[in-house]
Amino acid sequence: MKNIEMKTYKSKIDVWFVVLFFMMMLLPTIFTLIDMFSWTMVVLEGLLLLLVSILLFNTKYIIEGEYLYVKCGFLPKEKCSISQIVKIKNTRSIISAPAISLDRIEIKLNNRQRLIISPLDKKEFINHLCLINPNIIVE
Repeated sequence: MKNIEMKTYKSKIDVWFVVLFFMMMLLPTIFTLIDMFSWTMVVLEGLLLLLVSILLFNTKYIIEGEYLYVKCGFLPKEKCSISQIVKIKNTRSIISAPAISLDRIEIKLNNRQRLIISPLDKKEFINHLCLINPNIIVE
């Protein structure tokens, strides 16, 4: 394995996904506020929107040394050894994942685990992983 410099890759963001998500959160609140206004409800909804925004807009993938870190907002980083990556393939899976786009890649590890992410520049990201572990099969 070659020692390659650290690089951070932002998650691709599908605008329709973000709009749909916020609409699903806001519509019930708007109807509730019209029926019975409450400042408590406004503050709680604002805090919830802030927390979700931090998760959505602060999702990134970091390649540092021989490790891939997945960072999603304020949640702890997920760490994956690049030497354990067996295969990478494109996917449009809707499974819950640290990805804000359906233009995703599935990373299969040798322990049968998989990681689904959506780096903005998939080609550069995959090339970077392959520089560190040239045994990765890319489909």
